[in-house]
Amino acid sequence: MAGFISLADAKAQMRVDSSDEDATIQRLIDAASRHVERLSGYVAGQRSETFRFDVFGRQLELRLRPVDLESIEIRYLDASGAEQTFTDFRATEKHGTVRLVPAIGACWPSAACAVGAISVSAQVGFALDEDGAAPDTPDHVLHAVRICVASWFLDREEGPVPQTVIDLLDDDRARRV
Repeated sequence: MAGFISLADAKAQMRVDSSDEDATIQRLIDAASRHVERLSGYVAGQRSETFRFDVFGRQLELRLRPVDLESIEIRYLDASGAEQTFTDFRATEKHGTVRLVPAIGACWPSAACAVGAISVSAQVGFALDEDGAAPDTPDHVLHAVRICVASWFLDREEGPVPQTVIDLLDDDRARRV
C-alpha cells in the first residue's frame, strides 16, 4: 500500500539512521495511512471508488477526498430495475468534501426503492511521488501520519492512537459526520 509519507520522511521524524527497521516502519506507515484515511477521509494514492446511496436526497455527499470532479459518474436503477446513467448534475466542493446536486433547472430522476439503488463512481486520492508518498496532502494530515508512525514505533505492543493525531484531524472528522 502507498502511504501519505515516504519511508525517508518517517525515519527523519523518528531520527532513525539505519535500515534495520525499514520493513517495520513501512508497515507502520501503511497502517497509519489507513487509519488516518478512516478518520479524515483523505486518501493516499489515487484509486477508483464507488459510493452507494439508497435514495437521491437533496445532495449526494462523497466522503473521501480529494475527488477528481471530471471522473464522477452517476448510475441508478430506475423503477423497473434497469440501470440508467444520470449526467445532469453539478459537483460542488465545500471544506474539501464534494457534494453532488442536480444541475440548475434539473431534478434528480426517480430511482427504484432499493438498497444501494444509486452508485457514484469517481477517482479519489492524492497522486503519489516516486517515493510512494502523497506530498500534496494537507500538512496537518501528513503530520498526523508522522506522529502515529513514531508513536507506534516506540510502543509496539499497545500503541494507542495519540491524542495529538485525533486533535489534528478533528476538523476533518467533524465535516465527515
